[in-house]
Amino acid sequence: MIALVVVQVLLVTMVYGPIAAFLVELFPTRIRYTSMSLPYHIGNGIFGGLTPFIATSLYESSKSAVHRQAIPLRIMVSYCCGGYKLCNWDDLFEQ
Repeated sequence: MIALVVVQVLLVTMVYGPIAAFLVELFPTRIRYTSMSLPYHIGNGIFGGLTPFIATSLYESSKSAVHRQAIPLRIMVSYCCGGYKLCNWDDLFEQ
């Protein structure tokens, strides 16, 4: 069990390192801290904090084993759809 946790920690650090480097290069220095830090930490707090509650409510509401196995997929799809609708992709990639 401890080995599994160590592997998961290594995988998470492999993700968060490049994200931090990307976000630092995305914004100029004068607006970097407000435009990057505030939404990043609020988003992690909201989505990271609500994920166990959402997963538990989906698990309790589903009666079939197939539906319970699809819970991670449903959470991922709902977060991706919500993030896609909230983001203004035209402004993000303009030079």
